[in-house]
Amino acid sequence: EEGLELLLGRKAGVTSEADRFTRDSVLARAQQRLHKWDDRTPPRRRAPRRPAAAKAS
Repeated sequence: EEGLELLLGRKAGVTSEADRFTRDSVLARAQQRLHKWDDRTPPRRRAPRRPAAAKAS
């Protein structure tokens, strides 16, 4: 997404709190999206349910 890169580039030099927060949240969102794309491991199967008696300690 070119828009994202432009936004990141523009925000990179700004030091005001609000703009830094905006840049950080944009970065975080981009990283989450990339992480979702990069995660090629198949979804884990749910662990078989244990009887309640075994779970209680």
